[in-house]
Amino acid sequence: MSAVIAVVPDDWSELVARHDRAVWLSVVALGIAPDHAREIAQMAWAKLIEQRRRGAIGELRMPGLAIAQARFIALDAMRRLGIERRHLGAAAAVACEHDDVSPEAQAIARQRAERAAAALGRCSPQEQRVFHAVYDDPSRPHADIARELALSVQRVRQILCEVRRALRDAMESDS
Repeated sequence: MSAVIAVVPDDWSELVARHDRAVWLSVVALGIAPDHAREIAQMAWAKLIEQRRRGAIGELRMPGLAIAQARFIALDAMRRLGIERRHLGAAAAVACEHDDVSPEAQAIARQRAERAAAALGRCSPQEQRVFHAVYDDPSRPHADIARELALSVQRVRQILCEVRRALRDAMESDS
């Protein structure tokens, strides 16, 4: 059931209500957890609304356009997670490249890095954005990051603490 809308809809809520489940399911089908899929679907709708307001989208073909946008966001997040895992694995390898570090200690360090990467992958897209914004440039003020991500400074710091705790817990676990 595809709907084509040639004029700017006054009420996006009808489009979202009609097609949101299909968009969400398309993201879940990629293997993304339902709560993260919900956030990705919401991001897709927000991007479409903004693009339509800017005039970047002429004709709206639903639900195909929304599904494509959501899948793009999800696949991009999955790609970034793969890069992060490789970087964390490389960092663990570099940390263990000393003659005085036993092979067992090297394996443990790699496992801890892999668990941290997996924990970061389980974080919501918003939590990942905050984490990357802070750690890509640690000297950057939290107020700048909050403005960029449309969050309060307190929320940025709260998210950062939650992500750090998740990473610590993952690295310290014995599993």
